[in-house]
Amino acid sequence: MVEDESDFRISALASSFPDLVELFPLRTFIEALLEHTEKAAGADPVACYVPFSRQIAVRRQGRTRVETIGEDLKALLFETLQSDVVEARRLRGAKSCDVFADFGTVRSVPCTILSRPVGFLLTPGSDALVGRRLQPLARLAGYYLHRHEIEVSIERLGAKVMIMGCSAAMFRLQEAVERFSPLREPVLILGESGSGKEIVAQAVHVLSPRRDGPFVSVNCGATPSDNLLQDEFFGHERGAFTGAMFAKDGCCQQAHGGSLFLDEIGEMSHEMQTLLLRTLTVGEVHRIGSQRPTTVDIRVISATHKDLHEATGKRTFRRDLYYRISPFQIHIPPLRDRRSDIRHLARYFLSHFAEVNRLPAKRLTPAAVRALEQQYSWPGNVRELENLLMRAFVTAQGIDIDVEHLEPDSGEWHANDVPHDLLGEIRDRGRSFWEVIHGPFMRRELRRDEVAQVIHEGLGRCGGRLKTLAAYLNLPPEDYARFVSFLHRHGLRYRDPE
Repeated sequence: MVEDESDFRISALASSFPDLVELFPLRTFIEALLEHTEKAAGADPVACYVPFSRQIAVRRQGRTRVETIGEDLKALLFETLQSDVVEARRLRGAKSCDVFADFGTVRSVPCTILSRPVGFLLTPGSDALVGRRLQPLARLAGYYLHRHEIEVSIERLGAKVMIMGCSAAMFRLQEAVERFSPLREPVLILGESGSGKEIVAQAVHVLSPRRDGPFVSVNCGATPSDNLLQDEFFGHERGAFTGAMFAKDGCCQQAHGGSLFLDEIGEMSHEMQTLLLRTLTVGEVHRIGSQRPTTVDIRVISATHKDLHEATGKRTFRRDLYYRISPFQIHIPPLRDRRSDIRHLARYFLSHFAEVNRLPAKRLTPAAVRALEQQYSWPGNVRELENLLMRAFVTAQGIDIDVEHLEPDSGEWHANDVPHDLLGEIRDRGRSFWEVIHGPFMRRELRRDEVAQVIHEGLGRCGGRLKTLAAYLNLPPEDYARFVSFLHRHGLRYRDPE
């Protein structure tokens, strides 16, 4: 119950600041953030300091200016702002902070992800009430500044990606990334194809102490034979086989001091699983054709769309390797379980496609947004959504993209059977009403009419009796009163027949 309430609060915060939900370039985001800060604090000037980019932005008399401070001042300023109230003179290393000189003291409100500050909101004075008013805004800003930190860091790897969405599921995903990144132990990322497992793996790497080391990615299902995969992993000596003209390092050696990402590890053969297990256990690899081991220091991040725990029971995946790679797990929700994020992803994909191809921007009509959110189950997840929108961008002749321009990979749109899907999730996977329906509804990921449809169809399957329905929804008897209270509180008044 506590987790549900917490998820609801952070989702409600996101809906309270709709212009902050869309991820902007950092400067534009900070400008919008400072406007909200000024209104919430009722003060002028206000400022925001972002440590990872070394930027201080100050809003005064309706205008915002941004200063990038030197590396030497970064640590000092970060340490100074850990205090709730700071003497303004201690901030004078940054010229932008001179605007606070006349006030004597500055209130500092940290923007955190879990307990780590990724930014600070600054207002003049020391009024504790102002600090409390700014805390909800600072909390939400912490998540988005965290995403900017990931985005900028991943760009250094030569990629440009974003973690997007304002659903509670995406906030929980960010928290998992933040919680597990600083550790040395392996991480297993679970998610369907196209859900963004490599992006999450890159985020774990760039937020870890190994961020300055290499990030090496291997697709374990893309190599046709064990011999080739063994060469890919461990390398070979000169003359080890025909055509081996030079010695070659494998990906394990290349990832030394950094992270090794093993995509689709569930496709790996038993022989390769055994060799990988030895590497993870003793920290050594043998090149093909070599008798001498090479010591490697790597952190393994694995990903799969398969249920590896089930695979260990079928003996298609080694149990000892499973426990070696999965002390910490990150679950990426499928797109159909976070439909509220679709419109934000769609806007980003359309603007990015226009920017890359130097084309005029286009937009989705409200009918097209509804179709994307309600009339397709997205088996290909985020990757399928991106492909669909690229096709729609090219197909639409004008500025508007309508339903007729949307062509899903299955070839047809269909009505999304929400009641059937949710009841199937409860009955087929043994989950409960609180987890599948109540939680998403409190997080505003399910509409009231959708919950009403679930109750109506469930009653039809249970002879119209609420007590039978409660048991059907995997609720224990002691939860029946709470279940009925929930229905009545939200206007879903169904009574048992006489």
